[in-house]
Amino acid sequence: MPYQRFQQIVLVFLVALFSSILTHAWLTRNYLTALGQILLFIIIVFALYSNRLRTLIAVFLASLIFGSAHLISFPLLSQESLMIIAQNLLLYLIIGMGGSELFTQIKYALPKFEHLNVIDLKTGVWNEKFTKSLIRSQIERNKRYGNTFATVQIKLILPEKKRRKINRGLLKKVGNLLRRNIRHCDEAGMIDKNTFLLLLPETPQKGAKILVNRLKKAISNIPSYQKGNYTLSFKISHYPTDKDEVKKLIEGAE
Repeated sequence: MPYQRFQQIVLVFLVALFSSILTHAWLTRNYLTALGQILLFIIIVFALYSNRLRTLIAVFLASLIFGSAHLISFPLLSQESLMIIAQNLLLYLIIGMGGSELFTQIKYALPKFEHLNVIDLKTGVWNEKFTKSLIRSQIERNKRYGNTFATVQIKLILPEKKRRKINRGLLKKVGNLLRRNIRHCDEAGMIDKNTFLLLLPETPQKGAKILVNRLKKAISNIPSYQKGNYTLSFKISHYPTDKDEVKKLIEGAE
């Protein structure tokens, strides 16, 4: 996968960069700077590998840790100290949220640069053929290593009078929402013209239900959804518990 190679390259670069910065900070006994850089590294890793919600939690915890450490070191806060804390907190937020969004866009853009025909142009997620190959790959991993995974089918349902034509902008909007609310190790694809599929490696059924509840909440804020222009149905399957259901997904992803 192109994005996995991208992740590895970025991670190696970050390790090299932050190692140099930390070494200098440690040798000059600037321990607060060292702590700040370690926390920034952790935030970038979350943005690279996880979803926006977990990255935001990492930003909050990093801000709490850095602010607490600064208060312990300098109990009498000066204007300069407050500026340093504020600058770091703002940096964490910008890097965390901006980085998460950027890496999400990169994941689905890289195959285009490699001329790989794996993107569904109407939705911006993986096309049916590639989604099928991803499911097969996860099944093989289960056979070889015992890795489990969950799938979530998300079917777009239009009112009777609108069923003849599915709005392309609507599909794109739902596709973008799904991509932004899953981890970078998860996959979002299509299994037919109006059904999305989320592939969630190493995720129990309970974890998939938590994700579905989060997606329902995010979707409920879309104006066109609130107006009743469409509805979405969700169906969770877990492999190998629901082995037959997952095999039907493969057959339906032709």
